[in-house]
Amino acid sequence: MSNIIDQSELLLPKILAVLGLIVMLVGSSSIGASIIGVVLYLVGMYMIADKLNNRDVFRFALLSSIALAVGLIIAAIVMGAGALLGFLTLQPGVALGTMIVALIIVYIAILATGWFKKRLMEQIEPHTETTVAAWAGRLYWWGAILTIVIIGLLLVFIAMILEIIAIALLK
Repeated sequence: MSNIIDQSELLLPKILAVLGLIVMLVGSSSIGASIIGVVLYLVGMYMIADKLNNRDVFRFALLSSIALAVGLIIAAIVMGAGALLGFLTLQPGVALGTMIVALIIVYIAILATGWFKKRLMEQIEPHTETTVAAWAGRLYWWGAILTIVIIGLLLVFIAMILEIIAIALLK
């Protein structure tokens, strides 16, 4: 079987994945928009993985999405439980302690997401004929690490834009 893929076969998957990323970027403050964006992105990445005959593409896309979602959900539960416990015991230190624990959980989730995104970009890069995907992967990883000092969020934003370009350049 040839490694050359008819570009028309990749058109719909690329559109779905890129549209999903754009919806996630633009609608990041809305949970509903974020969910729609993730679903579009994952459907597109599943189809891309199928066309490239590389299941790791979808696996790393899915794992990165799950890592962030699970981390945010667990952090929200910890913060809610801490706030309730602090209110019931009338000790504000409890709420502060659980907030710190929740932030640590979110940071670990961001690190896991960055690692999986880096691995995803390593899978995509050979199919783009450019180094855009490799740069996106590096920026996702370093952005995740540097999120603790806020500048990492800018790197992750740039990585998302580079991922959009990398997906659009898939061949």
